[in-house]
Amino acid sequence: MTVWLRIFEVWLTAKLLGSPSFRRGVSHIHQRIHYMRTGERPYPPPHERGGTYMEGEESESLTQNLKKFGQFFMEEFRNSTSGKKQ
Repeated sequence: MTVWLRIFEVWLTAKLLGSPSFRRGVSHIHQRIHYMRTGERPYPPPHERGGTYMEGEESESLTQNLKKFGQFFMEEFRNSTSGKKQ
């Protein structure tokens, strides 16, 4: 009986730790505690970090977004192959 209970506990723990909502919740708690202790944000919000955020209207069509993505991709590819640094 104890072996099955241990197997169930391990499975349940793995499911919980692999859950995106659990990770998001832990991240929010960590941010709040860090902010309360130091008074500063641990890292900037996603829209300030860059990444896949594309400026412009949210209601642009899919073809316009794909065109912009292609332009950004080619620009980055050219910069990486030519050795330019920004």
